[in-house]
Amino acid sequence: MSDAIQDVYPLAPGQGGILFQSLGEGAEGSGAYVVQVVLHLRGEPDRVRERAAWDALVARHDALRTALVWRGRARPLQVVGRRARAPFALHDLTDLPQAERAPRVAAFLAEDRARGFDLSRAPLLRLARFRLGGGEGRLVASFHHAVLDGWSAPVLLREWLALYAGRPLPPARPFREHVAWALSQDRAAALAFWRAELADRAPAAVWTPPPPAAPPAARRGDLSLDLDAAQTQALRAAARRAGVTLAVAAQGAWALTLSRLSGSRDVVWGLARSGRSAALAGVESRAGMFLTTLPMRAQADPDRPLADWLGEIQARLSAQGPHEHLPLGEVQAAVGRPDGGPLLTSAVVFENYPTDPALLGEVEGFAIEAAEVREQTSLPLTLFAAPHASADGQRLRLRLLFDAALVDEAVARLALSDAARVLATLAEAPRTRLGEIALEAAPLAAPRAPAPPLSKPLGEAPQAAVARLLPRLAALWAELLEGETPEAEDNFFALGGHSLLTLRLQERIRADLGIEVAVPDLFRFATLAAQSRHLAALRVAAETPDRPDGRAQARLQGAARLRRRRAQTAPNGARHA
Repeated sequence: MSDAIQDVYPLAPGQGGILFQSLGEGAEGSGAYVVQVVLHLRGEPDRVRERAAWDALVARHDALRTALVWRGRARPLQVVGRRARAPFALHDLTDLPQAERAPRVAAFLAEDRARGFDLSRAPLLRLARFRLGGGEGRLVASFHHAVLDGWSAPVLLREWLALYAGRPLPPARPFREHVAWALSQDRAAALAFWRAELADRAPAAVWTPPPPAAPPAARRGDLSLDLDAAQTQALRAAARRAGVTLAVAAQGAWALTLSRLSGSRDVVWGLARSGRSAALAGVESRAGMFLTTLPMRAQADPDRPLADWLGEIQARLSAQGPHEHLPLGEVQAAVGRPDGGPLLTSAVVFENYPTDPALLGEVEGFAIEAAEVREQTSLPLTLFAAPHASADGQRLRLRLLFDAALVDEAVARLALSDAARVLATLAEAPRTRLGEIALEAAPLAAPRAPAPPLSKPLGEAPQAAVARLLPRLAALWAELLEGETPEAEDNFFALGGHSLLTLRLQERIRADLGIEVAVPDLFRFATLAAQSRHLAALRVAAETPDRPDGRAQARLQGAARLRRRRAQTAPNGARHA
């Protein structure tokens, strides 16, 4: 092992899915999985102590010195360096007119998000502080979700303040202990569980929201509303009487909203789970990417009382507990979707970690007056629910992040309003039947978003062409899967394939076979025979440019070549070092 490298080990369950989504089509410049923690400061930190505290924090935690390695590998790895230093920039805006300072910070946040991170370079953390005058300032800590989850943010901020103040801290525990625990769990039992959990679902169970009528001004959509303190108190009491948590109430609110929007009783959404096993000592004070997102499913029977239905969702969640260690990519590969689309288009995140700045601790010279977290997932819609303190007591805040390029803002507003209405109904009349809850949403099942390019065979390829292609593809599979030559009906994912390996398969098909294929098709046509037929059909289409499907294939190839040229010629300043 190199002197510069401290450790190398596999990815945790939640990391693989984020890496796959971060490398996927349309991810560049989207800001997906870039998390920005913005601290509102009163007073100014000492620059020398401030820099020293960040350096000490990075030195303490493996996750802050971690990069991801995936190119040319069957399974990606994370590499922990012995040393790393987070970039730090100080911006003095006091010479600007007062009215221009806040917009300058907002512009920085947008540029910083679009800049993203080079996941192969550590640390995946950078820092910036703004002087705004009058003793006011902003501190921005940006990190990539591939190495840190939301719970880690207050852990790290508390430790940074302690290090700044010179207070001693116990040694930090290595993240690899969590990875070792996850890899020691029963994978076969978890796969069997998820196949049964998601068996026989209809394509309509995964709702595809209608796209905007016109291109949005900005891609990141962010809406929020608060239940007032009295409503929040009543909601807590009603949930307690029903025997469910506030987090389950938020899930149920989103599930019923999806059911109304889609017109389907059977709904599937993603649920973010903390992934912090009690088997790990001091798990609540660890920093790293423990979080994982896995499917939840519910049947919204209109005759079922709301409180009873939420109890069923909680029971289902409890049954999933022993199987939460499986990465989403493996679940996706194991169960797929009948229409070949993505398994999840929305998710619910309940943030129950401490966010009150007063809980971070105090230091001499400056204070943290407020903290805000800005993030964006790769899903079209993500509902965040989090209790927060206000002048009149605890409030529950609902926040809906959405991709404005994929989701109409009016639909997003409707969805957020209806989710809040379900929670208000639980607080006021928990025995109300689901069909009697008055929501504004009418079924919006149409129009469904178009399928990915070339998501079905373009026609029957000559059998001779398929026969010539199959052994070459089989050799690629054997090499990537590091196994024996597969049979025609073998499934790529049953043989050990996973989401990130499909990216390598796509690259090898392009390089070795000269065929451009979309990643969703590699999931849909998962057997060797089906994939060979599809690739042969793509080749026939590409060789017949006068046919409409041939022209589509030519356009796809041209777009792919343009993306590769842009990536190869991007200026160094466009990448994070």
